[in-house]
Amino acid sequence: MPNANPANPAFITPQIIVWARQQHDISHEDLALAVGVHVNQIVKWEDGKTKPTFTQAINLANALKIPFGYLFLSEPPALEEPLPDLRTLRDRKKSKLSADFYDLLYGVLNQLDWYREYREGYGAEKLTFVGKFSLEDDRKVVAADIRETIGINEELRTRLILSEIISRC
Repeated sequence: MPNANPANPAFITPQIIVWARQQHDISHEDLALAVGVHVNQIVKWEDGKTKPTFTQAINLANALKIPFGYLFLSEPPALEEPLPDLRTLRDRKKSKLSADFYDLLYGVLNQLDWYREYREGYGAEKLTFVGKFSLEDDRKVVAADIRETIGINEELRTRLILSEIISRC
């Protein structure tokens, strides 16, 4: 582990702290509490007046939920949206998605990648319906194909509706 001696500072990029703190909507006070330093220390790090120790930089990266190496980039990374944001709100601006949401989303995408590799490793056949349609395809055609693929027909729908009606009586 790197030396945590203040005489051996971590030469991080101040703008990265500002960027990550704003991305995650974390106040100076909350970040200071998470890292275990005084709020003035966070401000000094962001202004480039002082540098954290390596231990503090590790704690900083953890608190900001970014990889440790990001702190040493010359400028903030360009992050692309892994999925299109298709929420629609009539004359209102879309709210910003939270850092917790992105943590969850990236976790799910990582699990999806793992499962895909796992299936391939065991020689599983590719699922024919994956990638079959695009956003331009007619939604009624897509819905009909989903119903057919998972075996939902009129008989099943009728039985489910009747079952629901009976359970309410």
